[in-house]
Amino acid sequence: MISSININRDIRWLASLGINYLAILYAFLLPISVAFSAHTAPILFIFLWILEGGFREKWKKISKCKTLMALLYYLLYMSFSLLWAEDLYEGIHRLKLLWTIFVIPFILYTSLKPAFVEKIFMAFISSMAVSELISYGIYFHLWHFRDVSPQNPSPFIHHIAYSILLAFTILLLAIRILLHNDAPWKRVLMSLFFLTATGNLFINGGRTGQLAFLIGFLVLMFLYFKMNAKSFTASVGFLVLILLTAWSFSPNFHHKINQGFKELHDISKGDFKGSLGARASMAVVSFELIRRAPLSGYGVGNVRHAYLKLTKEKPFQKYAYAMHIHPAHGPEHDHVHNQYLQTLVQGGLPALFLLLLFFYRFAREPMKNPEAHYLKIALVTIALVASFPEGFLYVNVSAAFFYFMAGVLLFYGRSASSEGFSSSSTA
Repeated sequence: MISSININRDIRWLASLGINYLAILYAFLLPISVAFSAHTAPILFIFLWILEGGFREKWKKISKCKTLMALLYYLLYMSFSLLWAEDLYEGIHRLKLLWTIFVIPFILYTSLKPAFVEKIFMAFISSMAVSELISYGIYFHLWHFRDVSPQNPSPFIHHIAYSILLAFTILLLAIRILLHNDAPWKRVLMSLFFLTATGNLFINGGRTGQLAFLIGFLVLMFLYFKMNAKSFTASVGFLVLILLTAWSFSPNFHHKINQGFKELHDISKGDFKGSLGARASMAVVSFELIRRAPLSGYGVGNVRHAYLKLTKEKPFQKYAYAMHIHPAHGPEHDHVHNQYLQTLVQGGLPALFLLLLFFYRFAREPMKNPEAHYLKIALVTIALVASFPEGFLYVNVSAAFFYFMAGVLLFYGRSASSEGFSSSSTA
């Protein structure tokens, strides 16, 4: 009997340790492997979490966290919307992906250990440094890597997702430079990495991450410096300097900006071709779908099914190309490049309300140490901004990144430790 109890205790201890080391590996592979972060790792997390046991205590922790409860309500409602989905196969497929990724913050919140938080951040920073090095090599034609183009030198993941991860990395480094009492050589190293990561962001084609960084940086400076006229001018001036430098020295950034203005001009003339034109087309169709089913939506995973059905009607046929819908091959994409519209089309106004409630709860979640507080603000800001031009929480890479970091920060925020911070960091 005693031996059986000891074995069970050892299994739970090993499972708990496994979750924490898996979190470190997850942080490192997040910018590198989509298959691991969105498919393999969530299954491993769930398996270890079940082995760890202690679900009564875990539920007590979860039920006291307003952010996680808001996320749970959103997930349950989206699951409920399967009842009125016409394409059950797509709905079940999407729910399976949602549950496996959404469960990660619950696991991390209940099972992380304080000693592993710093290791998780360092693993993520190290992985981004590796990605950045490879990206620069591609951009400067030093090497060829997996057929990646110098015009979009994102080495492992889609350039939009890479730009979002870069934006968070830059803000993470900025927060650490401001808050940590590190040795001078460490601060110099982080400052150099901040500059090279910023440069890497603007040689890539991901305008989503660029916009998220610019707004996120202003928000953080506003909160940190309590934004008087002097600090506001300095922050805006710094961002203007970054933009002018990017405009002058990055042909990719220069081309993307010119392309954006051209596409906006084309849209005003009724030409919806190009990246922005496709998004505008999707928005037109989405608004019509929402108008027809504002309260219920069309069910989880049924956006492309509803889109395909509507674009068979004559007034909307010209917008079908935006989702690459071809009669012989079917739709190649299943999101409308806007998380808010995506949520409305899937679950109607109740779904959007629950999503915004989750963001609000997360933004308002009390954090006991300053780094967790500012990182939380950075992550929420990036999510809110990136959800306009992208299906931020629908695309596997960005969703996995957000929910993983949210889980880490929710746990980190419970810690009262302030070791390594300057006295001004709590101001």
